[in-house]
Amino acid sequence: TDPIECLGHMPLGVLHVRVLSGKDLAGVNCRAFEEARFTSHPYCSLKLGDAAARTSTVNDSTDPTWPLDEAGAYFAVHHREQRVEVEVFGDDRGGFLERNFTAFLGRVSFSVGRSLRKWPEQGCHLKRRATLTLDTSQVHRELLHVNDPANCGIPSTVAVEMKRSALA
Repeated sequence: TDPIECLGHMPLGVLHVRVLSGKDLAGVNCRAFEEARFTSHPYCSLKLGDAAARTSTVNDSTDPTWPLDEAGAYFAVHHREQRVEVEVFGDDRGGFLERNFTAFLGRVSFSVGRSLRKWPEQGCHLKRRATLTLDTSQVHRELLHVNDPANCGIPSTVAVEMKRSALA
């Protein structure tokens, strides 16, 4: 193997990404005898390049907070313009008295380099956080409760934290 070619494929570093919380997510779970209350069991899918990870599921919430001890995802970064994708879904428990009418709750993506430059620092200079607005244009609104935040024009958001190591 050519050593120069190998250097061209070495990552710039590792990016640790965690989803901390969500706010005003669509309520996609309808419960029998509770027509005025829709909830979700949200989880997030995180992707960068070919690598992917999944958060845990937070039950019965449209404003979830993921556990502080959740590992998050570690991604090898090969160039600064790579994009991290976060997609939010509602976990369908498939119970008899509870039904999830739509699984997709929204998505957002961000450039590694731009977020390292623009997101505010948190404590140490390697950790950054931002609250990002989800693109919910593909959420099936006709299946949501009439008063759902997505139907009322209230944006759904996720708070994301990232920590870099050895990114030049």
